[in-house]
Amino acid sequence: YFLNFLDINFFISKKIEKALENKNICHNLNYFEELVNKRVKNYTEDIVIEGHYHQAKSYKIGNQEYINIPSLCCQKSFTRFKNKTFLNENL
Repeated sequence: YFLNFLDINFFISKKIEKALENKNICHNLNYFEELVNKRVKNYTEDIVIEGHYHQAKSYKIGNQEYINIPSLCCQKSFTRFKNKTFLNENL
């Protein structure tokens, strides 16, 4: 409620929306595997699932499985857990 009160004439919301419209989210990160190796060290779980980067890639790092889900917008696919397996499926 407080932020809505501050957002007179939706000024803050419009600024955020404009920034997001100009952001290119549909690109491959060429350093992604290196990033994943660093990030996985922060977890003790057997499986780490992230969607923030939307690279649609999976890695086995030591005893951990890392799964990065695709972007429905960019890759036109999604991840489904079926029969104890993570599957990327197209629309």
